[in-house]
Amino acid sequence: MDLFDNYNKTLEEVYPSLFYPNEDDDHSVLDMDTLVTLKTNATRSYEPVRKKFYFGDENNEIDGTGWLYKPTKNWCQEETINWLMTAASTIGQPYSLIQHSLAVPGNELITFTKDDFKAHDPAYGDKLYDLLPPQHMFSPLDTIHPHFEDEYTRINSSSSTSDAESDNNSIDVSTTKRSPGRPRILKPKKNATSQGKLWEFIRDLLRNRETCPSLICWEDYSQAKFRFVKSDEVAKRWGSRKGNTKMTYEKLSRAMRYYYKSKIFQPVLGKRLVYQFGPNAKGWQTDNPNFRR
Repeated sequence: MDLFDNYNKTLEEVYPSLFYPNEDDDHSVLDMDTLVTLKTNATRSYEPVRKKFYFGDENNEIDGTGWLYKPTKNWCQEETINWLMTAASTIGQPYSLIQHSLAVPGNELITFTKDDFKAHDPAYGDKLYDLLPPQHMFSPLDTIHPHFEDEYTRINSSSSTSDAESDNNSIDVSTTKRSPGRPRILKPKKNATSQGKLWEFIRDLLRNRETCPSLICWEDYSQAKFRFVKSDEVAKRWGSRKGNTKMTYEKLSRAMRYYYKSKIFQPVLGKRLVYQFGPNAKGWQTDNPNFRR
C-alpha cells in the first residue's frame, strides 16, 4: 500500500460520509471552513472539523483545515488532499470519485489551468478549478519579489489579534546594534490599533449610507454575506487610513483571510468578492440593509 492509499484509508475511517455519502444529506456548504453542518433556528452555520489524524508516522500530525490559512502555493500534498475533500463535499460528490492525479503540492497545483483540471478529472475538473481559492493565481510580486509574500501579515498583523493580545505586545525589543555589555533597550511599539482594525473598517462601510451599497453591499444579509462593489476603491481607502499608498485589493483580501481562524470573517466558495461575517464578528447587524428604506 503506497503513501496515498494509506492516507486515503485513514481519511475514509475519519470521514466516511465523504466516501459514502447519504443521498438524503444536504451537501450545500456555506464556506471553505466546513465539513460539519449545524442547524440553528435562524439559518445554517458551519464549524470546521478539528479532528486530527496521522499520516504514516505518528509524529506527523495533520490538521484537516490547515490549508485554509496559507496561500495555495504553500500547500503540501496532504493539504491539497484536504482541500479536495472539502471541494468534493461542496459539489456533493464522494471524495473517492475525485481523480488522485490532482493531489499534488500547491506549488504544482497553481500551475494548472482550467483545461489542465479537466484533463486530470474530466467529470469534475471544471468545478474543482472554480472552487480553488482565488489566491492561487500568480501575482507580479510572487515572480519578481518573493520576499514580499505575506506582506499582509506585516501590514495587518495586529488586526486579527484580540485587544488583550495587542496590549501584551505593546513593547518591542530594539534590534539596534549595541556595544557589548550594554542592556537591550525596550521601546514602545507603535499602536497599530489606533487606526482601527480591518474588519471594523469593512463593517463600518456597510453601516454607512455614503459607502453602502455604492462601494460595498449586502449580498445576503440573512446569512451575513457581503460583496465588494468597488473593491479597488475600498482597498485605496484602507490604504489611505493605514498610510500605505500601494494598497491593492489583492493585499486587502489576503489581510481578510487572516481573520478566518478567529472566525470574524468566513470565505464563501464559488463567489468572487463575496465574504461572510463569522460568529465572532460584532456590531454588523442593521435594521436597514443597503439603506433601501
